[in-house]
Amino acid sequence: MKLYDWLSIDKGSYDCYDTDIDESVTIDWIDKPKSDYDFFVVGLLKKVDIEQKTDDCTLVCDWSKLIRENFTKFKRFTKEYWARDYKDEYDFIYQWIRELHSYVAGYVNDSFYSTLKKFVDSLN
Repeated sequence: MKLYDWLSIDKGSYDCYDTDIDESVTIDWIDKPKSDYDFFVVGLLKKVDIEQKTDDCTLVCDWSKLIRENFTKFKRFTKEYWARDYKDEYDFIYQWIRELHSYVAGYVNDSFYSTLKKFVDSLN
């Protein structure tokens, strides 16, 4: 089941931890997307698998799988928009989960969300 499917029923807010790496992305349900930010988040939710609910505010999702299955796309994005790259796959995935958390939390300029929306739309 995709995270989007879960949240479309539950409509909650969750810390979504990875299955392999002890990092999370905090997600709030967006009912009616209107902005590039909203469409970026909804698109991301439609790409990541949920593994289990552990309590009222915590889910386990397979962020690592999303990144591994789209590794070339994530690498390309990193090369274009990040100041540094990570050679080690574990470090790369860890940094990306942290970055996704930051993007969802709004830690980038509003104008960057159109880029993030296009990126997420390109993922398998």
